[in-house]
Amino acid sequence: MKLTLGTRYDIAKSVTDTYFSARGSYVLHVSGRNTAWSPRTGVVYQPLENISLYATYAKSFQPQIGTDYFSTPFQPTRGELKETGVRFSSPSQRYIATISAFHIKQTNVLTTDPSHNGYSVAVGEQRSKGIESDATFQLTPEWNIIAGYAYDIPQVTKDNTYAVGNLLAGAARHTGNFWTHYTMSHGDLKGLGAGAGVFGCESLCAKI
Repeated sequence: MKLTLGTRYDIAKSVTDTYFSARGSYVLHVSGRNTAWSPRTGVVYQPLENISLYATYAKSFQPQIGTDYFSTPFQPTRGELKETGVRFSSPSQRYIATISAFHIKQTNVLTTDPSHNGYSVAVGEQRSKGIESDATFQLTPEWNIIAGYAYDIPQVTKDNTYAVGNLLAGAARHTGNFWTHYTMSHGDLKGLGAGAGVFGCESLCAKI
């Protein structure tokens, strides 16, 4: 069994200048400072030589630009990732595949301020969960194929505009890709390679 531990410390500073022409070009100068620890941990268990089970937990921190009605800088968005999966490889390493399940939660998302028209508050929450897989095939020493697929359910879990359970507009629910690459291994063109691929996704419309 292998255990990985890590963390990151962020310091984010922001400056927002708001101009009020109706007040004789008055400028409101607001500065903000946020800090956060973003830990990450992972564990890998290998019951068999060619099979690995893993789990990951991590937190994230993303500053936001702007202020609310009271000229208070928005709090950064906070993210939480939980992921677990299995990785399989053939004895010759010519075939490698991974499949995993994930759960991502994001808090402090900007949403409409119900008390002040035209302003926002950082109280929203969103969740994304699903599965993803990818595989690499080495058909010959020169020819490789890479394929992947992901299924995602991105939802609103807290908001002042959209109801809980609504799907996020523009987010891809199904995502797939297929790539192939060939490299010459002999002759005058040895080392010359070429590749091609395709990527596709199905996006969602807002569910009001």
